[in-house]
Amino acid sequence: MARVRGLDAVRSMLSRLRAAVDVAGIRVEVPPEAAEKLDYLAAGGRDLTVATPVLEREIAAELTAGLAAVRDGAPPATAAVRAGQAVLRRLRLRVAQGGADLAVRPLAASTIARKGSDRPFVATGGLLRALSAATVRVLRRGR
Repeated sequence: MARVRGLDAVRSMLSRLRAAVDVAGIRVEVPPEAAEKLDYLAAGGRDLTVATPVLEREIAAELTAGLAAVRDGAPPATAAVRAGQAVLRRLRLRVAQGGADLAVRPLAASTIARKGSDRPFVATGGLLRALSAATVRVLRRGR
């Protein structure tokens, strides 16, 4: 059988990526107060964790860059961590910009009067501060 040029490099890269392929998922861990607020918003029809085409493109870009980094010797979980960080950045942006890439219905007049602002998701800045303390964890099968 003829040897295909470059195939050894591909095999080597795949062996280094084996652990990355084994990654079952990622988790963005937020402080309890942020998790409660995100659940409250989602229950009210304002889910900030929705996957949009913008978020999907950002995740794909980070996965691609992460896999390239793994190919070049970075730890195998790099790609998953980078994807999780993209999710976290988008979540923070959605809070800071009142939805960013999400279609968000305007706040009710009573809510604006109570908050003193017509910006969704920002009452005291507590959610944004809490999201600043969030971390990304790689989950492996069986955990």
